[in-house]
Amino acid sequence: MNKYTLLTMVSEVTGIETNKICGRSRQREIVTARHLYFYFGRFYFGLKLVDMARLIGCHHASVIHACDKVADMISIDDPIYIREHDRIRDKLTQERELRLLVPYSVNLAELIDHLAYFPSIRVIAES
Repeated sequence: MNKYTLLTMVSEVTGIETNKICGRSRQREIVTARHLYFYFGRFYFGLKLVDMARLIGCHHASVIHACDKVADMISIDDPIYIREHDRIRDKLTQERELRLLVPYSVNLAELIDHLAYFPSIRVIAES
């Protein structure tokens, strides 16, 4: 999945227009959609942080912050983040098989938590 397809899919699931996700708004619903776009792009599809940041119009450090924020919000059972995360994940699993590209810098405990959502994921180790 490329960055444009993922952005469109996140937009469809959340009901937030792509131009708003790519905008500067700080409304919670829009920020949540933007953060989840970064999170899925990074952890589920291995998209480059810089590429996603350029599409949205921010710095790659903002992508890292957003991914950390999503992980934190899910870990404390924030209902909004969990609901939207699950809706996006469900749409992805309905449409196609997910491949999780795992960079060596990813925390293995986080990886195991993510794998629990997908019973049929193939883990591909690349060196």
